[in-house]
Amino acid sequence: MEDDAISELLYCDENLEDVVEDKQTLFNIDSVTEEEEVFVGNMMNKEINFNFKNLSSDNRIRSEAVSWIFQSRKFLGFGLQTIYVSIAYFDQFLSRRSIQDEKLGADRLVRVACLSLAAKMEEMEVPLLTQYHLQDYNIETKVIQRMELLILQTLEWRMILTTPFHFLHYFIIKFSNNNSSSISHLESTTVGFIMALIKEINFMSYRPSVIAAAATLMALDESLTRKALEGIINSISSSGLLQTEDVFECYNVIKKLKSDDLETSSVTCATNGRKRKRLEFNNV
Repeated sequence: MEDDAISELLYCDENLEDVVEDKQTLFNIDSVTEEEEVFVGNMMNKEINFNFKNLSSDNRIRSEAVSWIFQSRKFLGFGLQTIYVSIAYFDQFLSRRSIQDEKLGADRLVRVACLSLAAKMEEMEVPLLTQYHLQDYNIETKVIQRMELLILQTLEWRMILTTPFHFLHYFIIKFSNNNSSSISHLESTTVGFIMALIKEINFMSYRPSVIAAAATLMALDESLTRKALEGIINSISSSGLLQTEDVFECYNVIKKLKSDDLETSSVTCATNGRKRKRLEFNNV
Protein backbone atom coordinates (compact mmCIF):
# COMPACT_ATOMS: atom_id res chain seq x y z
CA MET A 1 0.00 0.00 0.00
CA GLU A 2 1.33 3.47 -0.90
CA ASP A 3 2.36 5.84 1.91
CA ASP A 4 -0.33 8.41 1.07
CA ALA A 5 -3.00 5.70 1.15
CA ILE A 6 -1.81 4.59 4.57
CA SER A 7 -1.92 8.20 5.81
CA GLU A 8 -5.47 8.50 4.54
CA LEU A 9 -6.50 5.38 6.43
CA LEU A 10 -4.92 6.68 9.62
CA TYR A 11 -6.61 10.07 9.41
CA CYS A 12 -9.55 10.41 11.78
CA ASP A 13 -12.16 12.80 10.40
CA GLU A 14 -14.38 12.33 13.45
CA ASN A 15 -11.98 13.51 16.16
CA LEU A 16 -13.70 13.99 19.52
CA GLU A 17 -12.05 17.34 20.16
CA ASP A 18 -13.39 18.67 16.85
CA VAL A 19 -16.86 17.39 17.68
CA VAL A 20 -16.93 18.74 21.22
CA GLU A 21 -15.23 22.10 20.65
CA ASP A 22 -16.93 23.08 17.39
CA LYS A 23 -20.20 23.86 19.12
CA GLN A 24 -20.79 26.94 16.99
CA THR A 25 -21.21 24.93 13.78
CA LEU A 26 -22.65 21.59 14.87
CA PHE A 27 -23.60 21.59 18.55
CA ASN A 28 -25.32 24.28 20.55
CA ILE A 29 -24.30 24.18 24.19
CA ASP A 30 -27.82 23.85 25.53
CA SER A 31 -29.80 22.39 22.63
CA VAL A 32 -29.71 19.80 19.86
CA THR A 33 -29.53 21.17 16.34
CA GLU A 34 -30.92 19.55 13.23
CA GLU A 35 -27.33 18.94 12.10
CA GLU A 36 -26.61 17.08 15.31
CA GLU A 37 -29.71 14.94 14.87
CA VAL A 38 -28.39 13.91 11.46
CA PHE A 39 -24.89 13.35 12.85
CA VAL A 40 -26.14 11.07 15.63
CA GLY A 41 -28.38 9.15 13.26
CA ASN A 42 -25.44 8.56 10.94
CA MET A 43 -23.27 7.37 13.82
CA MET A 44 -25.93 4.94 15.01
CA ASN A 45 -26.39 3.54 11.51
CA LYS A 46 -22.63 3.13 11.28
CA GLU A 47 -22.68 1.08 14.50
CA ILE A 48 -25.24 -1.34 13.12
CA ASN A 49 -22.75 -2.49 10.50
CA PHE A 50 -20.32 -3.52 13.23
CA ASN A 51 -20.81 -6.90 14.88
CA PHE A 52 -21.02 -6.16 18.61
CA LYS A 53 -21.34 -9.23 20.78
CA ASN A 54 -20.39 -10.34 24.26
CA LEU A 55 -17.02 -12.01 23.87
CA SER A 56 -14.91 -13.56 26.59
CA SER A 57 -11.20 -12.87 26.83
CA ASP A 58 -8.37 -13.49 29.26
CA ASN A 59 -9.56 -11.25 32.10
CA ARG A 60 -6.12 -11.01 33.69
CA ILE A 61 -4.37 -10.00 30.48
CA ARG A 62 -7.09 -7.46 29.70
CA SER A 63 -7.17 -6.09 33.24
CA GLU A 64 -3.40 -5.58 33.25
CA ALA A 65 -3.52 -3.95 29.82
CA VAL A 66 -6.33 -1.58 30.80
CA SER A 67 -4.55 -0.65 34.03
CA TRP A 68 -1.34 0.08 32.12
CA ILE A 69 -3.19 2.16 29.51
CA PHE A 70 -4.86 4.29 32.19
CA GLN A 71 -1.54 4.75 34.00
CA SER A 72 0.13 5.75 30.72
CA ARG A 73 -2.42 8.53 30.30
CA LYS A 74 -1.07 10.21 33.43
CA PHE A 75 2.44 10.74 32.10
CA LEU A 76 1.69 10.95 28.37
CA GLY A 77 -1.22 13.37 28.75
CA PHE A 78 -3.58 11.56 26.39
CA GLY A 79 -7.27 12.39 26.18
CA LEU A 80 -10.01 9.98 27.26
CA GLN A 81 -10.97 9.37 23.63
CA THR A 82 -7.47 8.01 23.00
CA ILE A 83 -7.68 5.74 26.04
CA TYR A 84 -11.08 4.41 24.99
CA VAL A 85 -9.97 3.80 21.41
CA SER A 86 -6.77 1.99 22.47
CA ILE A 87 -8.75 -0.38 24.69
CA ALA A 88 -11.21 -0.91 21.84
CA TYR A 89 -8.34 -1.89 19.56
CA PHE A 90 -7.01 -4.24 22.24
CA ASP A 91 -10.39 -5.95 22.70
CA GLN A 92 -10.95 -6.29 18.96
CA PHE A 93 -7.47 -7.70 18.42
CA LEU A 94 -7.91 -10.29 21.21
CA SER A 95 -11.30 -11.27 19.78
CA ARG A 96 -9.52 -12.36 16.60
CA ARG A 97 -6.12 -13.50 17.82
CA SER A 98 -4.77 -15.08 20.98
CA ILE A 99 -1.65 -13.73 22.63
CA GLN A 100 1.19 -16.23 22.49
CA ASP A 101 4.56 -16.20 24.27
CA GLU A 102 3.24 -14.22 27.20
CA LYS A 103 6.47 -14.83 29.09
CA LEU A 104 8.32 -12.92 26.37
CA GLY A 105 6.11 -9.88 26.93
CA ALA A 106 3.78 -10.34 23.96
CA ASP A 107 0.86 -8.96 25.97
CA ARG A 108 2.85 -5.82 26.75
CA LEU A 109 3.81 -5.47 23.11
CA VAL A 110 0.16 -5.59 22.03
CA ARG A 111 -0.96 -3.04 24.60
CA VAL A 112 1.72 -0.48 23.71
CA ALA A 113 1.06 -0.94 19.99
CA CYS A 114 -2.69 -0.39 20.54
CA LEU A 115 -2.06 2.76 22.56
CA SER A 116 0.42 4.04 19.98
CA LEU A 117 -2.05 3.50 17.15
CA ALA A 118 -4.84 5.20 19.11
CA ALA A 119 -2.57 8.18 19.78
CA LYS A 120 -1.82 8.48 16.05
CA MET A 121 -5.54 8.53 15.39
CA GLU A 122 -6.64 10.89 18.15
CA GLU A 123 -3.79 13.07 19.43
CA MET A 124 -2.41 16.26 17.90
CA GLU A 125 1.08 15.45 19.22
CA VAL A 126 2.23 11.82 19.20
CA PRO A 127 5.11 10.73 21.46
CA LEU A 128 8.01 8.66 20.22
CA LEU A 129 7.72 4.93 20.83
CA THR A 130 10.70 5.21 23.18
CA GLN A 131 8.58 7.41 25.47
CA TYR A 132 6.10 4.65 26.31
CA HIS A 133 6.84 3.32 29.79
CA LEU A 134 7.27 -0.45 29.67
CA GLN A 135 8.71 -0.95 33.17
CA ASP A 136 11.23 -3.80 33.11
CA TYR A 137 10.74 -4.61 29.44
CA ASN A 138 12.96 -3.18 26.74
CA ILE A 139 11.14 -3.59 23.43
CA GLU A 140 12.82 -2.30 20.31
CA THR A 141 10.99 0.31 18.27
CA LYS A 142 11.00 -1.83 15.14
CA VAL A 143 9.32 -4.68 17.07
CA ILE A 144 6.53 -2.35 18.21
CA GLN A 145 6.11 -1.11 14.65
CA ARG A 146 5.75 -4.68 13.39
CA MET A 147 3.07 -5.29 16.01
CA GLU A 148 1.28 -2.11 14.93
CA LEU A 149 1.20 -3.44 11.39
CA LEU A 150 -0.14 -6.80 12.59
CA ILE A 151 -2.91 -5.04 14.52
CA LEU A 152 -3.78 -2.92 11.49
CA GLN A 153 -3.99 -6.00 9.31
CA THR A 154 -5.97 -7.95 11.91
CA LEU A 155 -8.50 -5.12 12.26
CA GLU A 156 -8.55 -4.81 8.47
CA TRP A 157 -7.36 -1.19 8.68
CA ARG A 158 -10.71 -0.11 10.14
CA MET A 159 -9.28 2.26 12.70
CA ILE A 160 -11.87 5.05 12.75
CA LEU A 161 -14.23 4.13 15.55
CA THR A 162 -17.55 5.43 16.74
CA THR A 163 -17.30 5.87 20.52
CA PRO A 164 -19.73 6.80 23.32
CA PHE A 165 -18.26 10.30 23.35
CA HIS A 166 -19.80 11.02 19.96
CA PHE A 167 -23.26 10.69 21.54
CA LEU A 168 -22.75 12.39 24.91
CA HIS A 169 -23.98 15.88 24.11
CA TYR A 170 -27.03 14.53 22.29
CA PHE A 171 -28.17 12.21 25.07
CA ILE A 172 -27.38 14.64 27.88
CA ILE A 173 -29.48 17.37 26.24
CA LYS A 174 -32.30 15.02 25.25
CA PHE A 175 -32.56 13.09 28.51
CA SER A 176 -32.17 16.14 30.78
CA ASN A 177 -34.92 18.04 28.95
CA ASN A 178 -32.57 20.88 28.00
CA ASN A 179 -31.75 21.70 31.62
CA SER A 180 -28.58 23.64 30.81
CA SER A 181 -27.71 24.26 34.47
CA SER A 182 -26.93 20.57 34.99
CA ILE A 183 -25.15 19.82 31.70
CA SER A 184 -21.61 20.28 32.98
CA HIS A 185 -22.17 18.03 36.00
CA LEU A 186 -23.99 15.41 33.92
CA GLU A 187 -21.20 15.33 31.37
CA SER A 188 -18.54 14.80 34.04
CA THR A 189 -20.52 12.08 35.81
CA THR A 190 -21.45 10.32 32.56
CA VAL A 191 -17.86 10.28 31.32
CA GLY A 192 -16.81 8.80 34.66
CA PHE A 193 -19.35 6.00 34.28
CA ILE A 194 -18.19 5.27 30.74
CA MET A 195 -14.54 5.00 31.72
CA ALA A 196 -15.34 2.88 34.78
CA LEU A 197 -17.43 0.59 32.58
CA ILE A 198 -14.75 0.09 29.94
CA LYS A 199 -12.37 -1.05 32.67
CA GLU A 200 -14.73 -3.93 33.44
CA ILE A 201 -16.37 -5.04 30.19
CA ASN A 202 -15.10 -6.04 26.77
CA PHE A 203 -15.52 -3.19 24.30
CA MET A 204 -17.37 -5.53 21.94
CA SER A 205 -20.18 -6.20 24.42
CA TYR A 206 -22.29 -3.09 23.71
CA ARG A 207 -22.71 -0.55 20.94
CA PRO A 208 -21.17 2.85 21.82
CA SER A 209 -24.56 4.57 21.65
CA VAL A 210 -25.93 2.02 24.13
CA ILE A 211 -23.05 2.73 26.53
CA ALA A 212 -23.54 6.49 26.17
CA ALA A 213 -27.30 6.27 26.70
CA ALA A 214 -26.99 3.94 29.71
CA ALA A 215 -24.28 6.05 31.35
CA THR A 216 -26.26 9.26 30.82
CA LEU A 217 -29.43 7.74 32.27
CA MET A 218 -27.45 6.43 35.24
CA ALA A 219 -26.03 9.91 35.85
CA LEU A 220 -29.58 11.30 35.78
CA ASP A 221 -31.33 8.63 37.88
CA GLU A 222 -29.88 5.58 39.60
CA SER A 223 -33.21 3.88 40.22
CA LEU A 224 -34.89 3.65 36.83
CA THR A 225 -37.14 0.67 36.12
CA ARG A 226 -37.15 -0.90 32.69
CA LYS A 227 -40.51 0.72 31.95
CA ALA A 228 -39.31 4.17 33.01
CA LEU A 229 -36.12 3.81 31.00
CA GLU A 230 -38.08 2.69 27.95
CA GLY A 231 -40.33 5.73 28.26
CA ILE A 232 -37.36 8.09 28.28
CA ILE A 233 -35.76 6.41 25.28
CA ASN A 234 -39.03 6.46 23.33
CA SER A 235 -39.28 10.21 23.86
CA ILE A 236 -36.32 10.96 21.58
CA SER A 237 -36.38 10.94 17.80
CA SER A 238 -33.59 8.37 17.45
CA SER A 239 -35.30 5.85 19.73
CA GLY A 240 -35.81 3.42 16.86
CA LEU A 241 -32.05 2.92 16.63
CA LEU A 242 -31.68 2.02 20.32
CA GLN A 243 -32.65 -1.34 21.80
CA THR A 244 -34.24 -0.73 25.21
CA GLU A 245 -33.19 -4.14 26.49
CA ASP A 246 -29.53 -3.48 25.65
CA VAL A 247 -29.58 -0.04 27.29
CA PHE A 248 -31.30 -1.37 30.41
CA GLU A 249 -28.81 -4.25 30.68
CA CYS A 250 -25.85 -1.87 30.34
CA TYR A 251 -27.50 0.54 32.82
CA ASN A 252 -27.69 -2.26 35.38
CA VAL A 253 -24.03 -3.21 34.80
CA ILE A 254 -23.03 0.37 35.65
CA LYS A 255 -25.35 0.34 38.64
CA LYS A 256 -23.76 -2.85 39.93
CA LEU A 257 -20.26 -1.46 39.45
CA LYS A 258 -21.14 1.57 41.53
CA SER A 259 -22.86 -0.55 44.16
CA ASP A 260 -19.88 -2.91 44.41
CA ASP A 261 -17.54 0.05 44.77
CA LEU A 262 -19.64 1.52 47.58
CA GLU A 263 -19.76 -1.83 49.38
CA THR A 264 -15.99 -2.30 49.06
CA SER A 265 -15.40 1.20 50.38
CA SER A 266 -17.71 0.61 53.36
CA VAL A 267 -16.05 -2.69 54.28
CA THR A 268 -12.56 -1.22 54.01
CA CYS A 269 -13.56 1.79 56.07
CA ALA A 270 -15.04 -0.44 58.79
CA THR A 271 -12.05 -2.79 58.99
CA ASN A 272 -9.32 -0.18 58.76
CA GLY A 273 -10.99 2.49 60.82
CA ARG A 274 -10.34 5.08 58.13
CA LYS A 275 -11.71 6.00 54.75
CA ARG A 276 -10.32 4.34 51.66
CA LYS A 277 -9.95 6.30 48.45
CA ARG A 278 -12.87 5.06 46.38
CA LEU A 279 -12.87 4.56 42.66
CA GLU A 280 -14.16 7.96 41.62
CA PHE A 281 -16.47 7.64 38.65
CA ASN A 282 -16.02 11.31 37.82
CA ASN A 283 -12.25 11.38 38.27
CA VAL A 284 -10.61 9.44 35.44
